Amino acid sequence: MGIDTTRGFVAFPRGLIDWEWYTEPNTARLFFHLLLTANWQEKQWQGITIHPGELVTSQSQLAKQLNLSIRNVRTALEHLQATGYVTVRTGPKYSVVSINNYNLLVGADRQSDSQATGNRQAADNNLTNITKKPLKQSSSARARETAGTRTTTHPAVDEFESCICKLSATSKAELMAYADRLGSELVSAVILKCSDLGGHSWAYVRKALAEAESQGCRSAEEYRLTNPIGAGRNKRVDRTEPSGNDWLKNATRRRPLIKKEQQRRTHPMYRNPEHYPDPTAGAALCQLRRKENRLNTGKQFEADWKKSMPPDAWCYRLKDSAATYYGGNENLSFSVDNICDFDVYRYPMHHYFELKTIETPSIPLTKIFGSFDRDKQKYHKLKHITDMAAAASYKGQTAHVVINYRGKVNRTFAVPASAVLEYMQTQTRKSIPWQWAALNGIEVEQHLLRVHWRYDVDGLLKKLEGDHAGNGRYQNMDTRE
Repeated sequence: MGIDTTRGFVAFPRGLIDWEWYTEPNTARLFFHLLLTANWQEKQWQGITIHPGELVTSQSQLAKQLNLSIRNVRTALEHLQATGYVTVRTGPKYSVVSINNYNLLVGADRQSDSQATGNRQAADNNLTNITKKPLKQSSSARARETAGTRTTTHPAVDEFESCICKLSATSKAELMAYADRLGSELVSAVILKCSDLGGHSWAYVRKALAEAESQGCRSAEEYRLTNPIGAGRNKRVDRTEPSGNDWLKNATRRRPLIKKEQQRRTHPMYRNPEHYPDPTAGAALCQLRRKENRLNTGKQFEADWKKSMPPDAWCYRLKDSAATYYGGNENLSFSVDNICDFDVYRYPMHHYFELKTIETPSIPLTKIFGSFDRDKQKYHKLKHITDMAAAASYKGQTAHVVINYRGKVNRTFAVPASAVLEYMQTQTRKSIPWQWAALNGIEVEQHLLRVHWRYDVDGLLKKLEGDHAGNGRYQNMDTRE
């Protein structure tokens, strides 16, 4: 379907191509849309008067009409307001956009063929006025443009602009000064040589001219003999004493220069290749690498936790099965299914610890309970936390889920397994925020070494032992916000 011409016409001045926002797509498009949709005659709307050059709209409506985001529309309006092209009166549900100097910009709006005859003269007069105003304002600029485009008669300038590029007025003056001092023939030879060598700017040629002047060259032939093409590339350097830079020494033992990206690709990533997929399987290899990086973070947390154990506590790390270490199927038969990560004993208490680490301020329940089975409507690892809560019901035993919130939070909490299980059963949220863990658990103090972390496991065990002795929950726990 073509453009509907029965709705009238709007005259645009040709000077819009020199407008400051003409090359800014969103701003120019919005301004043209406002010119086309603004009221061309006065009208009443909901008790207010809408004058010519005004329209009632909103940012969301403009974004929908122009297929832009609200942010882009807001930015474009700010551009037009800051430069004085539009004025916006904001209301509670709408805004009135006023186009400044509307009549000068669009002339007479031609709504129909019958109106076109009567308004043609007025439109022509408006266009004449619009045309005169920029001409008066840009007379000096037009004079400068005429002076800049005036054909020069100096041979050096003509030679330069034909071989290399256009020159500014200042550069032309400098080039003609060199031609007056060195002669047009020598300057032409320098320009031709720079063009053959790939020179593309006045700075390049100016440096060559300054070098020729410092060498005392007075003719083109003398310059060619003094500065032949390729001179200096294989020039012998004679020294009274050796430089001492024997670059051939130990050349056979020198390591080749390999880029970091190439080194990363060629470096063996795995200890035993027979247990992993073919390294040439691109997509599978990348997926496995991502899984391994995530797992390494958790394994590092477990290693730091084990090294933080006090010497008077017995600690045993329950090993993960090879089938599930790299994110394999959790339902495999004949695989080890441990109740937790760490089994710790210090007289007179026995403790179970399940360790989890997360980068975000909230840990998903699937990170603790495993993936959710929609058919069975339960988590795959629900039995682990349930067994830990059951074990903690016996006297002298505790069971906690230790959650390490990395990133901005950077805090670690030991939350009872029973509390985590109750949260999963009663709350609708599918993640545990760190604030809840701080209220329902014990914060484990931590400090960073150079690379690894150390955790105050001894302080945690003392709080649990004190709670056991006092027959109350966390009797010696420090109060924190």
